[in-house]
Amino acid sequence: MAEKELKFKLDKKPIKLRQFWSRLWSLIVPSRQQIIYVLVLVVAYEIFKFVGPYLLKRIIDLITSFKPEYINDILIFIALILVFDLVVALIDYFADKAIFKILTEVEKYLSVNAQTKMVRLGLSYHERENTGNKIFKIQRGIDKIIDLLGNSFWEVGPTIVQVILTALIMFFVDWRFGLIFALFVPLFAWLTAKLNLEIAPLRKYRHDQYEAAAGKMAQTIININTVKSFVQEDREIKEFGKIKQATKQVALGVA
Repeated sequence: MAEKELKFKLDKKPIKLRQFWSRLWSLIVPSRQQIIYVLVLVVAYEIFKFVGPYLLKRIIDLITSFKPEYINDILIFIALILVFDLVVALIDYFADKAIFKILTEVEKYLSVNAQTKMVRLGLSYHERENTGNKIFKIQRGIDKIIDLLGNSFWEVGPTIVQVILTALIMFFVDWRFGLIFALFVPLFAWLTAKLNLEIAPLRKYRHDQYEAAAGKMAQTIININTVKSFVQEDREIKEFGKIKQATKQVALGVA
């Protein structure tokens, strides 16, 4: 969908990733040590996961060219596979336990800090701003941070480690395979980042409309006595419907 076809203005300001990560890191100060601990566990988990297939490959090689004196080596490799599988399971358990602890603690202190900030703001700010809109925006921001951390621990982090280890192994086995792999991975990453940058304005507009809709509904219900006293129900419903219609246009790509 071409952006010029849309009937509303999109915010096309570039995303300052460096500033974003810097601010995020400053927000989660109480959990920094735990996050580093989890990242170390993630790296260890992915490294040990590669050991099992390698040992299995050694067992298959020994069986293929079987000799009676290989029996002890095969049994040792089988025992090592069991040991490393146990180590992987233990690392996975402690990593998941630490991740859940981080996510719950981050959700707690971010919510408390946000509520403290809102309560301590001056009365003029609350009279000037749409409180319902701000509350929804704050909660959505906290939820997004939790999702970002969870995805980083369970998906992005392990994937990055796997890609690096795979590239190193492929270079070790055959440098030509490693070179091909190293050329295509950055290309895939660039295309993914480019697509995300292109749809970012649409995504931002859609979420802004979610906030506007939540704020509108909250203000309507809070001021329901005034709305009913002046018989403004239809006007409020119509304005809310316009906001949701704009959200639908972006979500479905309809101008």
